[in-house]
Amino acid sequence: MATLQTIEHFQGRLILEKPAGCDLVDYENLIAWIQSATCRVYLSQPWTYSRIWIRAKELITEMVVPIEISTKRVGEIRRDYLHPPQDWMPHDLLLLHDLLVTQNESISQLQVDWSEGFDAISIKGSLVNKSTFIMLAGFSPGTKEAIWMIIDSAKNRLIVDFDRKRLETFNTAGQIVIEEFPVDNPVVNMFLAISSDELPINLNGQLELQRLLIL
Repeated sequence: MATLQTIEHFQGRLILEKPAGCDLVDYENLIAWIQSATCRVYLSQPWTYSRIWIRAKELITEMVVPIEISTKRVGEIRRDYLHPPQDWMPHDLLLLHDLLVTQNESISQLQVDWSEGFDAISIKGSLVNKSTFIMLAGFSPGTKEAIWMIIDSAKNRLIVDFDRKRLETFNTAGQIVIEEFPVDNPVVNMFLAISSDELPINLNGQLELQRLLIL
């Protein structure tokens, strides 16, 4: 917060890195600062602007609802100032928020479970259209994964592998379609999008999901 107070009269665009807060006091102080800020504030969410995600949303929109969403994002990085789930889960919560906005959907039920020692988190929920999601994130020695799997009511399946920048679509006829995005640069895409005055933001909705990670 001390850093933010030094730029309280900044007039440009400000991108905040995760997490929104490590505890409730941090979170509430950030909300109060944003409300009085003179700049446009964004949360850092490069994967939201990636080509692979834009294509994945197109494919998800074509799937038969309700759908089942499963996400897993794990790694072996451990930072001193936050728990591993607070490091990894923000990516998928922001992607989920973007998907909900795109489909004009909302969450009807939520359940959050932390592991002992706060090394992992599971977030389960359902949407108004009866779709469901389960999201896993946390510390995993020797492993790095960032995967979404979506199965629709007709048993079509989509796998989004963010690390490999690869989409795999499996339909009920046994056909498999693979799409790859080797030159995708999500960070550059995010900067270009934020530099546009036409970019819509729903910061309140994004921050509300980030609040699930506050202990």
